[in-house]
Amino acid sequence: MDSSLMQHFMHDAKKQFKVYKRTGGVSNFDMYKENLKLFYYHTINSHCGGITPDIYDGASTDPDGFALYDSREAGEAAFMDAAKIGYAELCRIFKSVDAVHPYS
Repeated sequence: MDSSLMQHFMHDAKKQFKVYKRTGGVSNFDMYKENLKLFYYHTINSHCGGITPDIYDGASTDPDGFALYDSREAGEAAFMDAAKIGYAELCRIFKSVDAVHPYS
């Protein structure tokens, strides 16, 4: 997904990557960006506004193409599965985003 909204979210990826590395992240910048896109795709609705599928009559994505889940935990689980990462890496990515712009 490379919508204009995703491009907006990715604007500060370099700053976020620096935070990610300081928290012990081992991915290179290209892998971090791919995981960051997946993070936004799977978590933006559940973390920022609590938007769930029932708001869109049970749809699996919002009108901008971002995934919808019933809970934050479900969005995080889907992200970890898609990125093939564990909870510690999820936390590093979340912290890297949250430190630059509060995420939730």
